[in-house]
Amino acid sequence: MKRFVLAAAIGVLPILAQAQEVIGTATGTIDGQERTWFLTAQDGQSQSDFSEMGSIFDVSILAHASSDTVMSTKDGLMLSWTVFDMANPEPQGAELRYMAGDSFMQAYTAPEDAPVMLDLSTFAKVTDGLHVAGTVSGTLGWSEGAGADPDMADSRDVSITFDAVLPALE
Repeated sequence: MKRFVLAAAIGVLPILAQAQEVIGTATGTIDGQERTWFLTAQDGQSQSDFSEMGSIFDVSILAHASSDTVMSTKDGLMLSWTVFDMANPEPQGAELRYMAGDSFMQAYTAPEDAPVMLDLSTFAKVTDGLHVAGTVSGTLGWSEGAGADPDMADSRDVSITFDAVLPALE
């Protein structure tokens, strides 16, 4: 939740189309429609990152709808989770948001009693950061704001594969 509050503040910033690099991609479907998202960085900084405290890793991904976006949540994905043991990187507390419009606050998200399923195929420290890859899937319901229960009468089935090298949060 703390990552979503930070992203909300970033989400109100204007879209910046500046020189940046793509550090990863996410591909998949939302209600059967194929999509591609991009994880970007600029000057070594990214809205997708990880933090490490002892054996605990917090991972946060913000995937943009275009490769030339650095700060936007429009049509983006947010995925976050925690790993408590690098030797057994079992993701805990996975949260996924699909921001279908202009607002971070209004998004499709999973209800607490039916969280998304996150499977990691890669979770390894590398020279440039943390290499993460895997799949996330589930059913997301429309939510009017952080903390609001999602309306599953307005839901989207999602299945997404991602692969990225994330920089450390500074």
